[in-house]
Amino acid sequence: MISRALPLLVLALAVVGCASTPKTASKDSGPAKKSPSPNRFPLKIALYMDDDFRQHTYRERSFSVPLGEWLSRELPSSLEPLFAEIHVVPDQTTLDAEKKKYQAVLRPQIRFASYHPLFRERRTLLEPEGKVRIYTDWTLSDPAGRKIWIREIVGRGEGDDKSRSRLEAAVQAAMADLFKKLHIALTTSTRVYNYAYGSPQR
Repeated sequence: MISRALPLLVLALAVVGCASTPKTASKDSGPAKKSPSPNRFPLKIALYMDDDFRQHTYRERSFSVPLGEWLSRELPSSLEPLFAEIHVVPDQTTLDAEKKKYQAVLRPQIRFASYHPLFRERRTLLEPEGKVRIYTDWTLSDPAGRKIWIREIVGRGEGDDKSRSRLEAAVQAAMADLFKKLHIALTTSTRVYNYAYGSPQR
């Protein structure tokens, strides 16, 4: 009796297994859903970099680094993924004359920069790597000058070379860190988001 029932049981299990296979396949088949990529803020921005910002120079003994020049050269392109348009503005006169071209003004300011240890032509392998910090203030305002968002951001970087290029490498690393933190601060700000998607001037 058992020997007769065994083939029927095996057949039944095979039928159930075949019936369940299409379900599993249909669940896993098809293109995977991609998470949506973040959109740019629908804002036209005036990036106000005045003379104090563009000409800021870091000096250390017998050498200097044109920190403001480097930042002003790279900052506009770093902000392109965040805003619909970016207009670089060098002075208050231009800012006032072009008010109708933008919905907000982003103004960076360099408070100071530091480098440790002090640069010396001769170094030993026991000295720590050169570390740079760039202390900056950022203000996002509407065209009338009302503050929307204010933030202090410090960019940090290190250089691993045992020559003068150590400082320049550290500055570049600090700038990259600064831009990264700026992106995070802007994109996670409720104030910036609410202004961008609720501004009546858009």
